[in-house]
Amino acid sequence: MKNLVLNSLHGLGFTSALRSRKKDKVTVLSLHRISDERNAFWNPIRPDTFNQLLVYCKKNYNVISFSDLGNLKPSDKPDLILSFDDGYYDFYEYALPLLVKHNLSANHNIVNVCAENQ
Repeated sequence: MKNLVLNSLHGLGFTSALRSRKKDKVTVLSLHRISDERNAFWNPIRPDTFNQLLVYCKKNYNVISFSDLGNLKPSDKPDLILSFDDGYYDFYEYALPLLVKHNLSANHNIVNVCAENQ
């Protein structure tokens, strides 16, 4: 039922209307993990779902990085930053190859203590 409602709203142009209201704003999409492995504490996004998300973002948003904020160019699409909040290794295994495939940038925060202890 939820998917039916969401697909109907999208088909009616509701999502386009919401995006158009964000013309002068930047959206930051906070992501956590991309992996096929399930986790009891935080289920990751599956790589195939992440790939679909990137296709959607590339089509409907101007995907930028934080360093682009100082010199934004006019665009017919709203700006979006993809940001990963932890430095999990699965970013390199799953997310990075898909970001490269779609030629998209992302912010990847590294937790120093985690990186030092691996």
